[in-house]
Amino acid sequence: MYCLAEEVPETDASAFNDLSLSGVTLHVPAASVEAYNAAAPWKNFGTILPIEEVTEPVYIETDVTNQFPTDYQGWTGATGYTPTQFAPRVTTNDGRYVQVCEKFNGGSATEGTVFTRTLSGLTNGTYRIELFGAAASTKGRDTGIDSEMTAENEGDETAVYLYAKTPSGMVQQYIPVHWATSFTEVATAVLNGVEVTDGTIEIGMYSEKKYTNWHVVQIKGVTALVDAEVRHADVLNTAQSVLAEETYANIVGEERTDLEQTISDNATVAERTSTAYKTAIDAIVSATTTFTEAKGSYDEWTYMKNHHYSYATAEKKAAAEAVSEAVPTSAGDAVTKILAMFEPYRRYAESSALMEGVAGAVDMTAYIKNPKAEENIDVMVWQTIRGEGSGGSIKILSGEPWTDGQGSTTHSYFDGGNWGASAWDVTFQQEVTLPKGKYQLTAMGRSETGVTLTLFAADQTAEMVHIGSMGGLFNNGWDQTSVEFELPAESTVAIGVRGVTSTSHNWMSFSDFRLFQFPNGSTGIATLRDELSVTDNSAIYDLQGRRMMKDLKPGLYIVNGKKLLIK
Repeated sequence: MYCLAEEVPETDASAFNDLSLSGVTLHVPAASVEAYNAAAPWKNFGTILPIEEVTEPVYIETDVTNQFPTDYQGWTGATGYTPTQFAPRVTTNDGRYVQVCEKFNGGSATEGTVFTRTLSGLTNGTYRIELFGAAASTKGRDTGIDSEMTAENEGDETAVYLYAKTPSGMVQQYIPVHWATSFTEVATAVLNGVEVTDGTIEIGMYSEKKYTNWHVVQIKGVTALVDAEVRHADVLNTAQSVLAEETYANIVGEERTDLEQTISDNATVAERTSTAYKTAIDAIVSATTTFTEAKGSYDEWTYMKNHHYSYATAEKKAAAEAVSEAVPTSAGDAVTKILAMFEPYRRYAESSALMEGVAGAVDMTAYIKNPKAEENIDVMVWQTIRGEGSGGSIKILSGEPWTDGQGSTTHSYFDGGNWGASAWDVTFQQEVTLPKGKYQLTAMGRSETGVTLTLFAADQTAEMVHIGSMGGLFNNGWDQTSVEFELPAESTVAIGVRGVTSTSHNWMSFSDFRLFQFPNGSTGIATLRDELSVTDNSAIYDLQGRRMMKDLKPGLYIVNGKKLLIK
C-alpha cells in the first residue's frame, strides 16, 4: 500500500477497520517514515518502508549513423532523390550532406505506409533514431488529386508520422503537412527509447489521412544509448575476472598493479552523469586491454624460464638460470629479458641433448642414418608410414631453420604431412639395432597448432612442440624434445616422429636427431676383426651418418647397425 503524503494525514482511528494492518506493508516518502511509525492509526501497519526513488537511466551515447547508407534504393516506396530545387539537402549526424528521398503519387493521395527501411547489424539495446521527413499535397496547383486536404489543414500534425519499430514496440512522431509545390524545410523526428532485441529496426513513414501525395524521407542519425550503470558494472566485472583468472597469472608487473589500482579508483562513480560514467568505464577498459595484451610477453618469458634440462653441464645450467632470476616489471621488460635468455638457454638445451653433464655418456647418434636431413630421403633408411586413410609425404627443406646456441641457422629439416587433406596420420621412422643400455633420444621439432606431434623410441613417447612457425626457444616455432628408453638386451627398435591432425592446411617439421647412451651400458663397440664381420658389401657410416668407402682412417664407424673401432 502507498501513501505519497509527506505530512501524515489526520485520519480517523476507524479508517482501516476493514484491513488486517499487521500483514500490510505501507510505503511512504523516505523522510516521513518515522512520523508514520509514530502516528495512529498508521503505526498499526505491519511494516512501513520508504518509497524507492525512481530514477531515469543514465545513458552513454555512441553515434553509429555511419553504418547506414542514405541511398533511395534502400527505402521501400521511394522513387528517387528529390531535386534540390524542390527540397533542401540535409546533413546527417555523421556529417554527410545528402539529398532526401521522395515518393510522388501524382493524382492520388496516400493512406497507410509510405516508406519503410530496415536497419540491421545493430547490437541489441536502446537507441535514439532521428529521421528527416516532410509530406505535402499539391492540390493547391489544381493537379486534380483525390486529396481531402485543404489550405486550412496546412501544418496539421495528426496525419503523417515517422516511426521506428522493433519486436519490443513502436516509437512514432507526427510531422506537419504542407499545402505546397515545394519544401522550404524538412522536419526532424526524434524517436527515443527504441529497444532492439534482434539486431534490427524498421524505420519509415505512415499516413493516417488521405491528405498528401508527395513525401520525402532520409536518415538523420542512429545513436546507441548504453545504460551507463549496466555498462560500468559489466566492464568492472570483466576487469575483476581477468585479474583473477589463472590464464593471466604470469602477468606480474606494472600492468597488474595498474589494473588493480584502476579497479579500486573506479569501482564507484561519484556523480551520476554520463560523463562521469564514461570516464570510469574508459579507464577500466583501457587498463584491462593493456593487461590482457601483456599476456603474450609474460607467457613467453615464463615459457623460456620453465625450460629445464637434466643432463646439461652445471656451468651452462647456471648461465641460463642466471638470466631468468629477475622478474619482469612490464611487458616491454619481459621482451628485453626474453631476448637475453635465448642464447644461454639454447646452449643449456643443447648441452643436455649431448649429455655433456653426464660423465661416461656415449654418443650413439651414428646408429641413426641421415639424422640431420642432409641427404635425400632413402626409404630403406627413413620410412614414411601413413595411417589408415591418410595421404601425405615427407620432404627436405631449409627455408625456416632453427637458430642454435652458436647463432647458426644453416640447418635442413624433414617437413611434411598432407596440406590439403582434412585429416592425416603420418609417421616418419627408421629401425636401429642398439646394444643393451639406457638411452636418450633428442630431436628438434615443430608443427602447426592443430597437429599432435610425437617423438618416439621403442615403446616410449614424448609430445613435441606445436606452436606454429613463430616463437619457440630456437625461433620459427622450433624447440627440442627428448625421450628416454631402456633396452634389457641388444634390440632393434623404431625411432621417429608421428604427426596426427584432424584439420586441413596443417604441417610438421623435425630434424637433428641425437642419440646418447647412459653410462654402464654396453656400447656395442667392436674392433675391425674382433666381433664384427665386415664383408665387401657392408655399408659403413661415420658418426655423422655419412656412408664411407672401404679405405678407412682410424676411428669409430657404424657397420650393420653396430659401432666399429678401426685402430
